[in-house]
Amino acid sequence: MPYILWLEWRNFYCDEDLLDPQIVVRDEHVLDANSVARGRGIQPGFTLSQARSILPGILTKQWAEGEYEPKQRAWLNECTPYTGRIEPLQDHIAALDLTLLPQAEQAAEDLIEHLLRRFKSPMRYGAGPSKWVASIASHHLELYQASANPQRFLAPLSLDNLEVIPIEHRERLNLLGYFQIGQITTLPPAVLKRQFGEGGDLILRAARGQVSDPVRAIYPPDRLMDAFRFESPVAEREALDFALKHLAEHLAPRLNGRQAARARLVLEDENEDTLTAKRTFPRPIHDYAGLRSALRILCEQIVARIQDPLVGVRVMLTELEPYRPLQSDLFMPMKRLTPEPAMAALEQVFGQGAVMTGAAMPVPRRRRVLKEWKDATGWS
Repeated sequence: MPYILWLEWRNFYCDEDLLDPQIVVRDEHVLDANSVARGRGIQPGFTLSQARSILPGILTKQWAEGEYEPKQRAWLNECTPYTGRIEPLQDHIAALDLTLLPQAEQAAEDLIEHLLRRFKSPMRYGAGPSKWVASIASHHLELYQASANPQRFLAPLSLDNLEVIPIEHRERLNLLGYFQIGQITTLPPAVLKRQFGEGGDLILRAARGQVSDPVRAIYPPDRLMDAFRFESPVAEREALDFALKHLAEHLAPRLNGRQAARARLVLEDENEDTLTAKRTFPRPIHDYAGLRSALRILCEQIVARIQDPLVGVRVMLTELEPYRPLQSDLFMPMKRLTPEPAMAALEQVFGQGAVMTGAAMPVPRRRRVLKEWKDATGWS
């Protein structure tokens, strides 16, 4: 089952050093409020008019696109040693796919502890089999139950949490006397289909936490990255080879019509020391076979320097560009090239008749006579 981690910073946009209440507003809604404003009862999600009705003179700052991008990159870059499948949703929110990690729950705890120690700001976090379940779990700081048994986790919660189904369906279910998600799972599918048509199946799958919502791996935008962490420190070459094969299998499909000219391999040991190998390949990497070969080459560069057991492996592919085959496809006939354009260019420089093709070259008289004699007598 997928393991998706939802991370959401609090107090990301406001100035916590201010002694006066401050809010940051986006689309006429409160995006963030500093601790002073929160202490006066203002919360993110309020409309601007609601905030001003509570504190008429509150300091207001408009959110501006790009202003917080450096701050966003700073914290997202701290996540890349754990996974290369990161989807930023807002400057302060991201979903991470940790499914590849053998101990995803422990990795999630380690990452959260690292981020809190590094940036010293409060954070909401949660995990589940999809982004929307992980988002709900973040309101409960839940990293285990929502991912292991999403139906049990969702059962006691209000139907308002099922934002993956249309609001009119939720309102109708409330009118019918259903207020908790768990109540929906007791209804026969035929009843839901009769009441909601094709939407009945979506309602039932949502109540069970089965609506798919995968992470789109769009960060970092200019490279492909992925990470593998071992369940416990390993010293065997077979375990390292397994990790490299696993990473190649998951990275190669993400090339998706692109090629990478440069690759980097990072091995991390139990002392948090790293060994790095990087190389620019004359033949760019564009498929699984090429990636496996590249990782073997990089591994051979550093494997002899490994001194302590390894805990993690990271791979990064850079200098991405559209795939350009170096050899024509066997089943795609090459476009036939003709000499006329080149001939015309040469004749403009050297004059008419200065250059001719081999087929146009005159055959000497002696060769023509010998050819006729051979054709007539059969002698060679």
